Amino acid sequence: MQTTSKDLFEILAREHAPGLTAYLRAVVRDGVAVDDLFQETMLAAWRNIDSFDRSRPFGPWLRGIAAKQVLA
Repeated sequence: MQTTSKDLFEILAREHAPGLTAYLRAVVRDGVAVDDLFQETMLAAWRNIDSFDRSRPFGPWLRGIAAKQVLA
């Protein structure tokens, strides 16, 4: 059975959620803002999962999206 991009996202998002939360907490001190940024980052990653290069690590890609969300 072929793993779809959406299946891959579910696995990787679950695996990298604690690291993403830690990254956001290090950058933003407001807990509510961290929760909002986490959700926005995951939504953006979900929408763009087809552009994720599977030969590269997921964590830095996800943190890159988070960094853009923080700046926005």
